[in-house]
Amino acid sequence: MSEIFDIIDQNDNVIGQASREETHKKGLLHRVVDIFIFNSQGEILLQKRSEKKDTNPGLWTFSAGGHVESGKTYLETAYRELEEELGIKTELEEVITFVSQDPNHPNQMIKIFIGAHEGPFNFDKEEVDQIEFVKIRKLKREIRLFTRKCTPGFQEGFKKFCETKGL
Repeated sequence: MSEIFDIIDQNDNVIGQASREETHKKGLLHRVVDIFIFNSQGEILLQKRSEKKDTNPGLWTFSAGGHVESGKTYLETAYRELEEELGIKTELEEVITFVSQDPNHPNQMIKIFIGAHEGPFNFDKEEVDQIEFVKIRKLKREIRLFTRKCTPGFQEGFKKFCETKGL
């Protein structure tokens, strides 16, 4: 059964619903959450997407994230994704909202949340090949030098996050 997403306007008001396939095929504006988990050393948890994924296989991305299903809130979805992808629960704080400019995934209203957790993590091996905590300065250097291959959406979100937080 296909997921159903709320279709929204630029002010994040629901104007309809569509299946995941229709939403992506027609480029309809819809909601997405992305989450950064930090440890006590201020390192950010990254996940390497499974090679089995249909989009961006094997690339590094946010700690967790996903689409907001119709009738659900961003925060409900963020908590669900943390449990599904990393097997954890933690408090989350909303940091930034923006419309993605990623040409591979346009028309996504993205809310980025942050939280803290030291592990252990019980990540979904079908979704995630590997997880790793990384210092922000090191991650910026790896992205700049292309030594860590990241999803375009992650690069856009990480840049906006760093700008918002003054990092």
